[in-house]
Amino acid sequence: MNINHNLFTRRLFALLICKFILFFALIYRLFYLQVSEGLNFKRLSEKNRTNLVPILPKRGIIYDAFKVPLAENTFLWEALFIKSQINQEIHLFVNTLATTIELSDSSKERIINDYKSQPAYYPILIKQDLSQSEIAALETFSYNLPGVFVRPFYRRRYLYAEAFAHIVGYTSITDDASKSNKVLNWHIGKYGIEQTMDSLLRGEVGYTKYEVNVKGVVIRKLEQNPSKRGNNLSITLDSNLQQQIYDMLSKYNSASASVIDIRNGNILALASYPSFDPNFFTEGISQDLWDELVNNEKSPLSNKSLLGLYPPGSTIKPIMVLEALQQKLITPETKVECKGYIDVGKDRFHCWKHKGHGKLNVYEALSQSCDVFFYELAQLFKIADMDNAAKNFGFGTKLLNFIINESKGRILSTNKDDKYQTGDKIVSVIGQGKWLTTPLQLANMAAIIANDGLVRPLNILKNIEYDNKIVYPTMSNEVKSLPYEKEYIDLIKKTFYDTVNTAKGTGLLARTGDKNWALAGKTGTSQVRRISLKEREDGIISNHLLPWKKRDHALFVGFVPFNNPKYAISVVIEHGGGASLTAAPLARDISLILRDRDELYNKENEKLHEIMNNKSNTERESNEKNI
Repeated sequence: MNINHNLFTRRLFALLICKFILFFALIYRLFYLQVSEGLNFKRLSEKNRTNLVPILPKRGIIYDAFKVPLAENTFLWEALFIKSQINQEIHLFVNTLATTIELSDSSKERIINDYKSQPAYYPILIKQDLSQSEIAALETFSYNLPGVFVRPFYRRRYLYAEAFAHIVGYTSITDDASKSNKVLNWHIGKYGIEQTMDSLLRGEVGYTKYEVNVKGVVIRKLEQNPSKRGNNLSITLDSNLQQQIYDMLSKYNSASASVIDIRNGNILALASYPSFDPNFFTEGISQDLWDELVNNEKSPLSNKSLLGLYPPGSTIKPIMVLEALQQKLITPETKVECKGYIDVGKDRFHCWKHKGHGKLNVYEALSQSCDVFFYELAQLFKIADMDNAAKNFGFGTKLLNFIINESKGRILSTNKDDKYQTGDKIVSVIGQGKWLTTPLQLANMAAIIANDGLVRPLNILKNIEYDNKIVYPTMSNEVKSLPYEKEYIDLIKKTFYDTVNTAKGTGLLARTGDKNWALAGKTGTSQVRRISLKEREDGIISNHLLPWKKRDHALFVGFVPFNNPKYAISVVIEHGGGASLTAAPLARDISLILRDRDELYNKENEKLHEIMNNKSNTERESNEKNI
C-alpha cells in the first residue's frame, strides 16, 4: 500500500512538472508573439489590412535660358493592380478587366507576364492614359476587381522635340526596379540632362494608405502623404537659336553646329541633325521605330556636337602656326614656295590648289590655307609640339562634364604605342591623320582665339530652383591665359578676318555684308578617302559625283563680330564636300541670327552679372560677420 502511494506521488510530481513546463512554454510563446515580435506581427497585420498606393511626383521642368519650357509634364490617369490582392486566376482576371476597359491582345499578354514575374507587393500596370468613361467603369465595377486602383501620373512632354533631343534627353521606365525605388511606372532620366540631373528632377514619391477587406476591395482612405515635386532647372541654350540652326542643318544629310558666348563660356546652341522625337521614348517606342533609328546610317541617335569625331582639317592650322611662332621655329616673315606639292623622301604630298600658291608668308599661308607651307612646318615640329598646342586649346579632353556621353576626341599622343614618321607629321599638321575632334572642341578653339588666348570653362547649366530658391552654379574662376604672345594671336585673328573678307580667302561665302558684324573664321575640309596617284593624273573626282559616304567633311570655325568678339561658332557638315560652299554659308546665316538676338543676350548677361555680384557681396558680408 505504501509502495502504491509513493508511486502515485512520483507520478503526480512528474505530471506537475510537465504541466509547469507546458505552462511556461505557453507563457514564453505568448511573450514572444505579443512582446518580442508584437510590432512585427502588427506591421504584417496592418499590411494585410491596408494598401499603400504610391503617388508619383511631378518631374521638374527644364527651361532654356529665357524660361521657355523644353520639357514639361502632361497630367494623365493610369490603372494598376496589386498582385497579392486579386482573388481570381490571372487569365480570368484579365478577361474580366477587358470587359470593363479596352485592352489590346498585347496589353493582356504584358499584364500576364508582369503578374508572373513581379513580386506580390509590386503594383502592375493595366493601362495608361485612361478616358473618363474607363475611369468611371473601373470605379463602378470595383467590387468585381479587387486590388485594382486608379492614380494620376505625369508623362513627360518635349516641346522642341528633335531640336533638343540630344541635349535634354528623355525619360523612360527602367527595367531595374532599384533605380525607381520599386515604384511602378516611375519614369527616370535615360539620356542627356534628364539622366545627369535625374536626382534633382525626379522629386519624391508620396503614398495614399487605403483600408481593404479580405478580398482586397478598398473600404476607405486612411491617410495620405503627398509627393514632393522635382526641382526645375534652366540651361544656357537659347531655344529660338537652337531651333533655327536645327532647321538650317536639316537641309543636309548629317550636320552639327555649336555656338559659345565667349564672354562667359555659356553654350548658346548645340544642334545635331538628324535627330529623333524623345516623346516616342516616353510613351514607349515601337520595335520598328527603334530598328529604324539604330540602323540609320546618318546616326540620328548620336549627338554629333559632343560625340561626333572628325579630323579637324585646315581648322587646326592656326594653332599649329601659333605654336611654331611661340617656339621661334618660324617668324611672321617666314616664306615658303608652294608649287602645288612637296616631295619628302619617296612620297609626294599635294596642296589643295593644284597649280600652287607661289611664295607666301605666314599670314598669306593661313588666309589662303596653303598646305605646302604647313608641310614644311611639320618637318620642324616634334609630335610633342603639336600635342602641346592641341592640349592648350582644349583638344583631347571633355569640356562639359555636366552632360554624360561627351567624347574626348583624340590627340596624337593618345596612344603611347603609336610610332610617327615624317610623313605622319606632314598629314597631321594639316588636321588629317590621327587627329579626331568634336564640333564643340572646334568652337572652343575659336572662342579662345577670339578671347586673345584666355581660356574660359564652358557651361550649360544656368540655374536650379531648389527649395523655393534660385541657385546659380558657382562659376569657375580658373580663367587662364595661354602662353602665346598677343602679336601672334592678333596675326591669327587677322588671318581669320581675311579668310572670310578678302578676295583670296577660302571663306568668302561666310561674309555677313555688315561691316559692324563681320564674321572671321577658318574653313576646313577633312578627307575620308585616299586619293590615288592615277586619280590625280586623270583629275580628282568632285565631291558631288562621289557616293555620300566618300565625300569630304566640311568644317568652319570662327567668331563674330571681328572688332568686338562675342560669339564663337563651329559648323561641321558630314560628307558635305567643299567647306567654302557648304559650311561657310551656314556659319554666315548663324552669325546673322546672333546679330538679331545680340541685344537680348546682352541684357541677359547684364542681369546675370548683377545677380552674381550681389551674391558675391552677400557672401563677403556674411564672411566678415563670422570673422
